[in-house]
Amino acid sequence: MKNLIILFLAAIFVISCDNDPCKDVVCGDQGTCTEGICVCTEGYEQDAAGLCNTEMRAKFIGSWVVSDTCTRSIPATYTVTTTNASSNIKNFNIVNFWDQFTGVVVAGVTSSTEFTISRQEPDNDKFFVESIGAGSISGNTITIKYVVSDETDANNIKRDTCMSTWVK
Repeated sequence: MKNLIILFLAAIFVISCDNDPCKDVVCGDQGTCTEGICVCTEGYEQDAAGLCNTEMRAKFIGSWVVSDTCTRSIPATYTVTTTNASSNIKNFNIVNFWDQFTGVVVAGVTSSTEFTISRQEPDNDKFFVESIGAGSISGNTITIKYVVSDETDANNIKRDTCMSTWVK
């Protein structure tokens, strides 16, 4: 009987020492548990259920009505389409950027609500585009400040700085 009591107490002691904070934590397909907290794989974020199954770029994908106010060109309203870029889970493609470019402009998601456009030449001509700071999304609205420049213009006379609002 004495051995049975010792065995019982030892079993309780072993069970009570199981302090794995990740024991019952489910993080989804693209997450791992660290010290009881889900950490998502780069490019993913937690969904409403707390699972790492949602691509961060997903909220940026779709068709957007754009309103641009620029320093050189007249105010314009037009539509852009954004799609997933196959090159990187954190990138998305923008078609019809600045209502001028026929090539794709690639944007990179930097957080769950922000993205940047690195300096690029979408039409392989003299015009370059890049964001000034980060673009951001709130609900169904994106805001971004960007610049389009003519690289053949040494005096930056043909530099167009734009404030843009996109609505889904």
